Amino acid sequence: MRDINESWLDASQWITHRFEQHNQEGKYILDQIVEFDWIAKRFKNIENVKGREPKIEEGDLTLPAVDTLSSLYKTRAKSFNVGDEFTLDVHSGRNWPLVVKVLRREIVKTAAGKFDCYLVEPFLRERGLFIQKGKKLQVWLTADEKKIPVLMQAEIFIGKVSAELIKMEFKPE
Repeated sequence: MRDINESWLDASQWITHRFEQHNQEGKYILDQIVEFDWIAKRFKNIENVKGREPKIEEGDLTLPAVDTLSSLYKTRAKSFNVGDEFTLDVHSGRNWPLVVKVLRREIVKTAAGKFDCYLVEPFLRERGLFIQKGKKLQVWLTADEKKIPVLMQAEIFIGKVSAELIKMEFKPE
């Protein structure tokens, strides 16, 4: 499995300008590029899956939105507490609401250390970066102003996959 996802995000307006996804999962190879033209309020989505005809979609952008990858950054920028629930406008071929729930606060141990974290869970209605529709994704973010992701667990069609922070370095400003 080799997945590369890139997002061009305007963090002052919280809008995505471009999203690229390049996935190789066994024999399944996907190359996707989504371009957002916020002046014309239009998007263009090009999906190439190896062995299939390329799929090109174009359409209207009805409201400011971020792509699925940038939704993590937008979540990190929010102030929240346990029990909070909020909605983000996400674009993945069309705009749709992504509901994020703050489930609890707990101490998480990783190879990088021990962290006081919020456990957040986005509820996806569309295909996401890491999981299929209807599966669970949970992310542990540090309970400080940085909200650094230290652990992520996702259900996938063959079981579970997780990502863990193993090292953290800060460069002086």
